[in-house]
Amino acid sequence: MRRIRVLIVHAHVNARRRASQSLAGEAQFEVVATAPTLRIAQAKLSQVNPDVVLTDMGLFEQEGTTIAELRRGHAHIVVIPLANVADPVSGGEAAELNLINRLRDDLVPRIVSQVLWAKEDKSPAARVRVNHPPRIDVVAIGVSTGGPNALAALVPKIPADLPVPVVIVQHMPPLFTRLLAERLTSQGNIPFEEGAAGTALVPGRGWIAPGDFHMTVHREADGVELRLNQAPPENSCRPAVDVLFRSVADAFGPHTLAVVLTGMGSDGLRGCEVIRASGGRVIAQDEASSVVWGMPGVVTKAGLAEAVLPLDEIAGEIVRLVKEGRSWSPPPGSVRAAPAIARLDPAAAPTPAVPPKPEPLRWPATPPPEAPSASAPVTSPLVTPAAPATGWATAVPARAAAPAISQPAAATPAISTPAISTLAADAKPQTISPEDFAFVAKVILEESAIVLDTGKEYLVESRLLGVARKMGATGIQEMVDKLRRGGDALFRRKVVEAMTTNETSFFRDGDPFEALKRVVLPEVLKRRQAEKTLRIWCGASSSGQEPFSIAMLLRESFPQLADWKLYLSSSDISTEMLDRCRTGRYSQLEVSRGLPAPFLVKYFERDGMHWTLKPDVRNMVEFFEMNLAGAWPVMPPLDIVFMRNVLIYFDTETKRQILGKVRRLLRPDGYLFLGGAETTFNLDDGFVRETSDRVSFYRLTGTRS
Repeated sequence: MRRIRVLIVHAHVNARRRASQSLAGEAQFEVVATAPTLRIAQAKLSQVNPDVVLTDMGLFEQEGTTIAELRRGHAHIVVIPLANVADPVSGGEAAELNLINRLRDDLVPRIVSQVLWAKEDKSPAARVRVNHPPRIDVVAIGVSTGGPNALAALVPKIPADLPVPVVIVQHMPPLFTRLLAERLTSQGNIPFEEGAAGTALVPGRGWIAPGDFHMTVHREADGVELRLNQAPPENSCRPAVDVLFRSVADAFGPHTLAVVLTGMGSDGLRGCEVIRASGGRVIAQDEASSVVWGMPGVVTKAGLAEAVLPLDEIAGEIVRLVKEGRSWSPPPGSVRAAPAIARLDPAAAPTPAVPPKPEPLRWPATPPPEAPSASAPVTSPLVTPAAPATGWATAVPARAAAPAISQPAAATPAISTPAISTLAADAKPQTISPEDFAFVAKVILEESAIVLDTGKEYLVESRLLGVARKMGATGIQEMVDKLRRGGDALFRRKVVEAMTTNETSFFRDGDPFEALKRVVLPEVLKRRQAEKTLRIWCGASSSGQEPFSIAMLLRESFPQLADWKLYLSSSDISTEMLDRCRTGRYSQLEVSRGLPAPFLVKYFERDGMHWTLKPDVRNMVEFFEMNLAGAWPVMPPLDIVFMRNVLIYFDTETKRQILGKVRRLLRPDGYLFLGGAETTFNLDDGFVRETSDRVSFYRLTGTRS
C-alpha cells in the first residue's frame, strides 16, 4: 500500500508536534517533514515530495503568499487546513493524549477524502478510514467581478454529457445576463439560458440568474424547478449568490457542489455555510487567478472550502467530483479548449440555436405527490416489516389536538428564501440602518445567544418585515423603535422567534437515522433490557419532522418497545413552532421531502391539501418550550440526544455551555448526534467521536466501544 506523504506547516511547535503524533500511528500516512513557515515549507517540497500540505491557512495572509505559489511546480499537492491546536491543555498526559486522538479522528477522513488515489486504495488499512461522500447531483456557481472571463475559461472544459444541471449567479444587470448565457452556449459544450420561473432542471444544461431577480431552485413532487423573485437585495446584490446557494442546499442537501469564483465582497459566504451544514461540498478559486479575491477569499478564510484551486483546474475538479459515485466519464473529444477571450462583448454575441428541451429529470429521492397504494413495495432502508398495531404505550397521555395553524400549501422553510409572501410586486426594499441592525443583533444575542454578524442585514429585514406588518408598523424602523422603548414580552418573543431558522425535513440526511436504527438503538436497548426504559431528546424541534421521524422509526423497527416506558421529547424556543408540532400537520411539499412513501400511507391521514400524523404517532412525542442558551428545566438522564445543525448558530462560549449541559444529562453510555458541520473538538473534552459507516456520533470520554 502506498502511504500518503504529509508535510505539516504551523508557526507553533506544539501544533506541529500534535499533528505529527496524531498521524504517527496510522499505517496510511508518513509525516515526511514539518516547517514553521510556508517559505521554509516551499523550500522543502522538492526534497520530501509530499502528497498533502497540512497547514494553518492564516499563514498565507501573514506571509503574503498564495496556495498557487506554494503549489507552483507541485500541482499534485493537496492543501488542507489544520485547526488551531497550539494552546496548552490542562489535565496532564491523559488530556494531551485525548487531544491528539481527537485531532487524528478529525484529520484522517479529511485527508483521505481529498487524495484521489488513496480513496481508490483497496487495501484493508485504507478501507478502515475511507469516507465515501454523497454523489453530486447539481453544480451551483457564484461569481462577480471578473466573472465573464472566468466563466469563458471554465465552461468550455465542462463535457457535453455532464450528468447534472448547472446553475449560476453572476452579478450583472438585466439584458447582460441573457447575452452572457448566449455567449457561453456558443463557446461551451452544454447549452445555457437565462433562468425562467417554472423551468425544470435537467442534466447537461445550465441556467444563469436574470439580472435584477433572485433565482432559486425548489423540489417539487416530480422534479426540481427554477423560481424567480424580487425580494430585497442581499449583500447589495440582486441576483445574490447566497439566495441561490441556500435554495440549492434545501433542494439537494448533501448532493450539492458549490463553486465560488472571482468577485468583490462576501456574497456566497452564508450560502456556503448552509451548504456545508447540509453535508454539501464547496470549492473556491485561488487568489492568484482571481481578479478580486473577495468572495472566494472569505469562503476560504472561513474554512468552508475543501479545495482552493487555480481557475484552470476548477473544471477538472468539478468533473472529478461529479464522477464520484456514478459510472460516468467524459467521452473523448467532448471537451473544448477554452477560447482566448479578453472581455465579454455583448454586441458580438451570436444567437445560438436553442436545442429541444429534454424531459425533466425525475429525481428518485422524491416520493409521489399522491398516496401510493397500501401494497406499494418498500424501498427505503428504514422500512422493515410492520410493528404490531396493539400494545403500544405512548409517552404522552391522550390529549385533544391543538388547533390547526393556517399556512400556505407549500410553505417555504425560513432558511430557503427571504419571507416575501406579503410583499407587493412593486414594493421598494427596506433598508435597516447600521444602528438599528446593531440593536436588533444585541437583542437577539441577549435573548437566544444567536449571533448576527455584520452582513446579515438582509436576513433581519426579510424576516422582521412580517412582524412589523402584524403589529401595524409602517416599516422596520418603526418596529425597531418600539423594541427600543421596551415593548411587551410577547412582542420581544415574536422578534426573536422570527430570527430563528426552521429548516428541517423528515429523515433529513438519511444516514444518521440509519445509524440510529442499525447501530445505536440495538446497543442501547440491549443495555436497558432490565429496566425497560428509553429516553430520547431532540434539542431543536423546528416544525417537528425530526422527532416524528424517530417516532416512526421506533414503531416500524422496534416492536419490542410496546411494553417499555418510552420518553421521546423535543424542545424549541419558538412557541409558534411548538404549536405547529403538536398538530402534526404538514403540506404536500413537506411530506415529499425524505418521507418514505409507505410511511405516508401508514402513519398519516389526508386532510385536504395537507397530511396529518395519526394520533398514535403524534402522541409519542412530548413538545416543550426551551431556550438552549438560557436556564434548562429539570430533565431526567438521557440515553440519546439529537442536536443536529443547532450549534452552528451560536458563539463558541455558548456552544461550550450547551455541550457541557448535554454531557451532564447523558447517561454514561449514552449517544449524542450532531450535524455534519458540527463537532465537539476544542469545545468539550468530555466527548469522543465514533464513526459507523459514513455517520459520526459522540459518546462520553471513556465509553468508546
